[in-house]
Amino acid sequence: MTKKIILKGMPVSKGIAQGRVKLVTGVKDSQNFNEGDILVTKITDPTMVMMMSKAAAIICDVGGMTSHPSIVSREMGTPCIVNTKEGTTKLKDGMQVIVDGTKGEVYQVFSQSFNPAFDIDKYLDTVTDACSSMDYATFDDTISWFSYDPLIAKSWTQRILKLIDDCQKSKLSFEEIGLFFPSISQLRNMMLFDLWMANYTEISGAARKKIFNFYTNILEAACIEDPHASKFKNVIHSQEQISSLVSDMQTADEKIAKTLGKIANICYHFGHAAYSDMNPSTCYENYGSYDVSGIYGSGHIMVVKEFNHLRCPELWPETKDINFNRIHIVAVYENVKVKVDNISHVTYQGELIKNLKYYRLLVNGQDYPIEKIDQILEIVGQQAISLFEKFQKLDFEDRKMKYYHMKAYVYKWLYDRLGQAWQPSQEILNEAKNQKLFKIEWPKDRQGRWQLTRNITDPRIVVREK
Repeated sequence: MTKKIILKGMPVSKGIAQGRVKLVTGVKDSQNFNEGDILVTKITDPTMVMMMSKAAAIICDVGGMTSHPSIVSREMGTPCIVNTKEGTTKLKDGMQVIVDGTKGEVYQVFSQSFNPAFDIDKYLDTVTDACSSMDYATFDDTISWFSYDPLIAKSWTQRILKLIDDCQKSKLSFEEIGLFFPSISQLRNMMLFDLWMANYTEISGAARKKIFNFYTNILEAACIEDPHASKFKNVIHSQEQISSLVSDMQTADEKIAKTLGKIANICYHFGHAAYSDMNPSTCYENYGSYDVSGIYGSGHIMVVKEFNHLRCPELWPETKDINFNRIHIVAVYENVKVKVDNISHVTYQGELIKNLKYYRLLVNGQDYPIEKIDQILEIVGQQAISLFEKFQKLDFEDRKMKYYHMKAYVYKWLYDRLGQAWQPSQEILNEAKNQKLFKIEWPKDRQGRWQLTRNITDPRIVVREK
């Protein structure tokens, strides 16, 4: 089990309780209120008296130390938090939470239990929308997961199932596990790839669900909202982190905006060259959008563009001398809308160049003068060209082996934490050796691709033979 804080308020009655959230508006809710439920309401009133007696804890949107729920809760010894302001909007019926009436904090609880079917369907709708919108012809000269991944499905899936067990044995929380992935988008990508591969094995339905649940729980723990990006948000920064990021912003103009665009262009292509077209989010990520209208005025949003792991000597020894590993851009736009889909694609509505109002450029976590960025861009750009050309020149067998190392590299930091080797096992490499690429007939229409992708990634469907 793991937990993350999702709500704060005024602590008015000490104690800690765990239970199922029940939103209450009046006496009509008493029939569905059970002993040990967490009573969540705007403010308690006399119609709730029987439910209050059954409640393991009480949470209210408003109230103070001498409010009705506060006084009564102290008499009963029931943990209580008031003045949360948004308890009835943030908390949902059935959600498992821990209420700390001493600290005034509410935590959401995540378990290894399998998510309900409607959660699977929602995920499948989201990921298949993202996949079916792509033009798969763009993979013709590079790499595609649907051609390469089925070749190692059996051994790779066993590796992932063992990894899940090892994380549990090591008592790593889902929050911790999420920190060891290079980005949230890459985490979502690996969820897609691993569910896809699981379809080409003979593992049980329970094992497929185990993979689905593992990734879903990490995403729920890591994201502030919208863990599968179903609403096109990629949000992991707390309000405190947002405030820190915008604390030292610089005023932007069109020249600066175009320079930042060049940084994004060069680092984006480095990600594709170093980690392939399937795993570029090991390098680049887009977080947002964040509403900063309270700081900069109506219509302003913040986006964080991260480019990490520019030094990857384990994959490409020639990058070992790069003396910077991270380039981050914090951008505040006016009248621009941002969408980030389930598999890392970002789209904008609005004028990015004209409407960039403020920015912050960081290299290795330190503010960096934009006037000195050209030398860094030259290094990254040349590396992107060199690595891509080197990869393209590999023969077919070496190309497969390099791709599987790129894939395994995504888990490097998690395997480092577990004290295990990150490289693909010899069993994985042998499974793919001398095999031709897997062929899949993609329907020409988008709806057909959508349905096929959905069927293959659905963890409830067993089994599709290679």
